[in-house]
Amino acid sequence: MQRMSNLNNPLSVMDIITTSWNLTKGVKGIIWIGVIILIAIMIGFHIVEAMLDSFPILPFAINTIGQIISLLLQMGLFVIGINRATERPVHYQMLFFPFRLNLAYKLILLFLIQMIIFFVILSLFILLIPFLVGSVGLSLISILIGLALNLYFVIKMWLSLAYVLDQHENPLSAIKHSFQVTQGKFWRLTGLFFLSACILFVSIIPLGLGLIWTIPWLFVLYGVIYTRLDPNLTQSKMPL
Repeated sequence: MQRMSNLNNPLSVMDIITTSWNLTKGVKGIIWIGVIILIAIMIGFHIVEAMLDSFPILPFAINTIGQIISLLLQMGLFVIGINRATERPVHYQMLFFPFRLNLAYKLILLFLIQMIIFFVILSLFILLIPFLVGSVGLSLISILIGLALNLYFVIKMWLSLAYVLDQHENPLSAIKHSFQVTQGKFWRLTGLFFLSACILFVSIIPLGLGLIWTIPWLFVLYGVIYTRLDPNLTQSKMPL
């Protein structure tokens, strides 16, 4: 299915929020099933890890396996969000789509590349430079630069996950693609990023009941952003 978006028009933050909110209807249950499964698996692995604490290597291995499974399940929630944004059929089996071997290694590699980028920036500007300069003022400037660079890469790489999931691109190609489609949209995307964070925070206030709507909405929001920013998306490689 060919998907179209309107890149010629300015990116409308409120339109994206409204559209994604409307599309959340009908997928809340499926996404919450995924969230509950994710939480249950994380708790289960923590229990097993605690039971094997006396062994030298097993807890680390169990923890690593648990982290990988949790990571792939989280990405399965994004699969549902992307499919809903394109108005394709959604079902709970999509949660396990990222576990396919030809896709799982790309997702794990993408995650590692992103973590290395963030680690290098934080280590250099927040730890190393402040330690070397020995000046409070210069240290503060260095820390602010580090935080700004981290935010820049978060926004610019935001859609790389979608390109791996939806188009099966390799991690470096997906990151490059994300940089291209977010060009000229950085400040609007940054505003959308913080606005969605504020909406999520406010939804926690009424005893957390608002999360019933906002957690699923965040995954659909990601899919809507993806489809709106790229007018040249080819046929999705995700299963129906």
